[in-house]
Amino acid sequence: ALANGNERGRTSPPGINLNSPTDGQKGITDTQVTLSWSGQPVYRGRADHTTITNYLLHVGTTSPQNKNNANADVFNANVGTLTSKTITVELGKTYYWAVRADDIDGSTWSSTWSFSTNSKPVASIDSVEPQTPREGVEVTLKGSGTDPDGDEITAYKWESDQDGELGTKATVKAVFSVGDHILSF
Repeated sequence: ALANGNERGRTSPPGINLNSPTDGQKGITDTQVTLSWSGQPVYRGRADHTTITNYLLHVGTTSPQNKNNANADVFNANVGTLTSKTITVELGKTYYWAVRADDIDGSTWSSTWSFSTNSKPVASIDSVEPQTPREGVEVTLKGSGTDPDGDEITAYKWESDQDGELGTKATVKAVFSVGDHILSF
């Protein structure tokens, strides 16, 4: 109790909710991911108890992240009163994240959430027949693709450095302009 008779005991620490990406979200295809959360100070009896004073963001490749000594090997920093942060991630990995909210009455960790980024598909040029065609002769290009995440391949694109786009199927037929061409698939 304070000398003037007003009681100011220890109150509950702030609340914290993770918003996005959602827990267990898969298939993120961008290397820039924005994490967002919200915090709520609990004590309402005084004006100086109405705001979160800081958030600590942990992001790592191991779980759990909701500890002060977690291995936050991707991002580990105080972000002030920001409620979102864009981080750089690699494709084909699972990430774990948590946020600690601080206010005048203490600190609280969120639960640890995870999200996974998609791997890039792997394209293969299977055959080019004939390999050295004569002028005006049609060439058959065959390719294939696999996705390490098991997703269906939904699009293909053949290109020549000389002639531009040649087609958007796994197998296409094209007549090339005269000269050497570098193909991409």
